[in-house]
Amino acid sequence: MNVLRRLLSVLLVLGAVALLPVALAGSWLDRTVTDTDTYVATVAPLADEQTVQDSVRVRTQAAVVSALDPSERRRAQVEDAVGAAVRAVLASPEWPDLWRAANRAAHETLMDALEAGAGEPVPVRVDLAGVVRATLDLLRERGVPVGRGAQVGAVEFEVADSSDLDRARSTIQRVDEVGVWVPVAAAAALAVALLVSPLRRRTTVVAAVLALPALGMLALGMLGARSVLEAVADPGEQRELGLAVWDALVADLWRDVAIAAGVALAVLLLALLLPRRARRSAQAQTGAISRL
Repeated sequence: MNVLRRLLSVLLVLGAVALLPVALAGSWLDRTVTDTDTYVATVAPLADEQTVQDSVRVRTQAAVVSALDPSERRRAQVEDAVGAAVRAVLASPEWPDLWRAANRAAHETLMDALEAGAGEPVPVRVDLAGVVRATLDLLRERGVPVGRGAQVGAVEFEVADSSDLDRARSTIQRVDEVGVWVPVAAAAALAVALLVSPLRRRTTVVAAVLALPALGMLALGMLGARSVLEAVADPGEQRELGLAVWDALVADLWRDVAIAAGVALAVLLLALLLPRRARRSAQAQTGAISRL
């Protein structure tokens, strides 16, 4: 009977450990990537990044100057005025709100890209129309001749293209489909394993030991995904922007991995150390009784 219980507990522990990386990734996707509010809150701090501001400034300035179509004689003057206006907008209290609004719209394109079929090009873009409007308004306030009917073409930058996500899309879709059930299944399997095991301390040690390489595999997968994104993206500021957004989003998953690894190490140490203290206490009691 004990043999069957041991076998069942081992199988359940292996199942729980195998589900651990999927559980963490699924929780992260549901909490951070697919939820619009959390996504926007996660990438909002990037508004303070110099890489982001430089990219926005360059694109906005070029588009506005092109729309104003100054003569060659006045081009340098207009470029200076537009550049100063864009920098003022990016330094204003309005800029973080503009960035959040742009990323709220960008999240829709991200979800479209993740749900697209293999090879279907769906770019993930951040639209800078709000920054353009704020720049034009500021130019008018400063006396720069900008007509009310001035038309500026689409100003945006691509964070990624769905083709860049082809290798990861199927995995992301599978993880997203299972949703919250994987964490529940992993926790339940571990709980039942400890319940049926005749050697709970040993089962706990095995679970903690196996959890560490499982978390290591997840960490390697995250590093590999970043390397793929870095390799397929075009060199330049667009790649830097895409990597900045990736790093901001994955920071939560790195934190979860670190917490899970810390818990596994703590459980392992406690399981290894506490029984030794118990044995020492029992030996001391036995020695005291024998002396009596």
